[in-house]
Amino acid sequence: MKKIFSEIISFVFHPLFVPLYAIFLLFSTDSRMGYLHSSLKNYIYGIFIIAVIIIPLIMVLAFQSLGLISSLMMEKKRERVLPLLVLTISSLSTYIFLRTGGIVPKVVLFFIYSISINAFITSIVSWFWKISTHMVGAGGVLAYILFVALVYWIDMNLIFAPLVLIIGLIAFARLYLQKHSTYEVYVGFLQGFSVTGASLFFLIY
Repeated sequence: MKKIFSEIISFVFHPLFVPLYAIFLLFSTDSRMGYLHSSLKNYIYGIFIIAVIIIPLIMVLAFQSLGLISSLMMEKKRERVLPLLVLTISSLSTYIFLRTGGIVPKVVLFFIYSISINAFITSIVSWFWKISTHMVGAGGVLAYILFVALVYWIDMNLIFAPLVLIIGLIAFARLYLQKHSTYEVYVGFLQGFSVTGASLFFLIY
């Protein structure tokens, strides 16, 4: 039962999906972000789905067909390098494209930029060490939510406790499935949190 639960948690909170969840949380708040027109919200959701999920997934399938990675699970640390670089290029290109348009709020643009930086750093780390990408994503989302709450004065008090609980469940799942050591989980979280926080701080100030 625990194994099935851990596998479900690992899939639902895959690092490709969690940025979309973060944006959904932002748009669900009682703030000006929550009152954006539904067409703009759907446009941003579509951008995230294409740039952060579909393009990297298509490239992973292509890499597998070419024999560059052994499976979609990418169990070997160096198999993650190319997909992470694809995510880096895709998210950075999306940031540059949307920045020139001027219709997407900066708080969303900055998050896309931080995703590209985190993906790039994780690709470098993955060449040498099997860091937990699940926890990188979880740490990044927590940093983003905290950043938005503090800088943009958006009340997210009701979100923090469930978010911390979910992060704990993700860590438990990765450890229970023996995909990572405790150290790899902790470092992944710290990297995601610190890199995202630093990226957002640099863009704002």
